[in-house]
Formats: sequence, structure tokens, C-alpha cells
Amino acid sequence: MKILFIVPHLSTGGMPQYLYRLIQDLPSDCEPYVIEHKNLSKNYIVHRDRIKELIGNRLITFWGYNDSEDRDNSLVNELKRIQPDIVHFQEFPEIWLNDKTAQRIYCQGRKYKIIETTHDSGFDPQDKRFYPDGFSFVSDFHVGLYQHTNIPCAVNEFPVEYKERPKRNETLHRLGVNPNFCHILNVGLFSPRKNQGEIFSYARKLIDHRVIFHFVGNQAYNFAPYWFPLMKTIPPNCVIWGERSDVEIFYSCMDMFLFTSKGTDQDRETNPLVLKEALGWHMPIYMYNLSVYQGKYDDCTQVKFLTDDFNTNVEMLSSFFPATF
Repeated sequence: MKILFIVPHLSTGGMPQYLYRLIQDLPSDCEPYVIEHKNLSKNYIVHRDRIKELIGNRLITFWGYNDSEDRDNSLVNELKRIQPDIVHFQEFPEIWLNDKTAQRIYCQGRKYKIIETTHDSGFDPQDKRFYPDGFSFVSDFHVGLYQHTNIPCAVNEFPVEYKERPKRNETLHRLGVNPNFCHILNVGLFSPRKNQGEIFSYARKLIDHRVIFHFVGNQAYNFAPYWFPLMKTIPPNCVIWGERSDVEIFYSCMDMFLFTSKGTDQDRETNPLVLKEALGWHMPIYMYNLSVYQGKYDDCTQVKFLTDDFNTNVEMLSSFFPATF
């Protein structure tokens, strides 16, 4: 069975990582193809490279096309060439694809089935214009939004895989950091949604404590208005690691995962993979309890919820240190 995954981009982030795992878990009788509609960056390529290792030349990236019409025509031509049994969109076409091109793909009498996944929780269901044969959602949140369509749906969440933590001090030494400090980790793209600026504020407040805040994640040019001012005033107890292909080493040895994402109704989290990874590495997690999570973390003993009061959160964080050392 040929499955063609169509993605807007494969720059490092949750959606490409989810796709990578999806391809890994396919049955052996499936032949996966991936079309990356637009290459956004030659720098943030961790997950693109991993997908390339899995499927080789069945990863098709449209490089160097400045004209969206060229990319759209190439997309349709590749669809005809591959002749898949299933076309699986990794994001609703309404969000990123030209309507004329979507109409050509969703045409009547097509021989392939269409499955849609969305990694976005801010899209208004009333704006849905193209309907698949089935939905494969990453979160329970979406099920309620689209049940009125009567289209078959399933929830296919990114799994939590529990792993054995290595010796803390030895692993921290491999990273070149002092094991006599508490090490707090944040993983994610520097952006307003991820809200790393709030962690900078905590770091300044806790400057006299034996704690270091670590940030792993890229600084994409489209979010430069957010992160560029932050980079001018990095607190001395913060370390910016940038994008890494070995992020698991950070999860495996650091003492706390701090996730300050709040977002807005138009730009909020859905089902962050970083939380699943931190859970898998048995990390205490401090995070906001967003409604989009559907109460998923309410009874999780690894999780403590931040409040809307900054000073209360500072006290919560500082109270963690004596318990750690």
C-alpha cells in the first residue's frame, strides 16, 4: 500500500517529529512517500534528515520554487506519478494550500482515500471547506470540534516512552555543565507561544540560587521580532543551546522541565510532544494547565501547574531546589 504524506514543511518542530514517528510505526507492507511542499530553511533540518534516512528518495522536497503556483503544479504532478492508495495531509489544506490546488486533489472520482491530521488548535471549524474520508487527530480536543461532520475519526497521539535515566553527574559532565547546580530545561522554538521570555524573568529573580536554565530550540527568522530582543539581555544563569539533534541527552540528565507556554485562542498549544518526552524521561514538569489539554495532566504526579501570579511561581520553583540537592 502506497501512502503519500503531504506536509507544508519539514523544519524542525512538533509536526515533522510526529510524522517521523508515524512513518516508523507503519506496517512493513506500507510504502511511504513524503512531499514537503516548501522548504523553509536549510538550517533547521533535524527531522527532515531523519525522515530522509527512513525513506530515502521517497522524500520529495520542493527546493527553490519562489512561485507557489510552481510548487502546487509540482505537487499535483507528483501525486499523479506516485499513484498512492492513501493521501495523508499533515495539516488542514485550508491553512496552507491554494484552494484551486486543493480542489484538484479532492476531486470527485479520485482513486485514493484522503486522511487529514491537524497540529493546530486555533483553526475555526467553520472555515473548513475540504473534507477528507477520515480524520486522524493528535488530540482529543479536535474530536469535539469536528464530530458534527460525521466523518470517521481516530485519535493517534504521540506515545510516552518511559526510559531509564543514566547517571546524572556523568551525563551533565558530558554536556560540560556543573552537576552541583540544579538544571532546568526548556525545549521548543523561540516564539511568543512558547513564552521563553517568562523563563528569563524567573532566571533573573533566582540569580542568587544555584540554578541554571537551559534552552534547546531554534530561532527561526519569522519569530525574530520575539527572540531577537531577548537575546540582547540573556540572564547570566541561562544557556542558549540552539537546535540540537541530541536533545535526549538534555532530557536524560536535567532536573526539571519548565514549560511556560500560554498562547492565545488564535495561537495555542495542541498536544506538545516535549511534554511526552519529559514524562518519558521521568522529569518533574512545571507547566500551565491549558484548556486544550482536556485535563490530560490533572492526575499526573510528575506535573505541577504554574499559576497566574509571578511571585507564586517563583516560590514554587525555588522550593524545588532544596528537594533536589
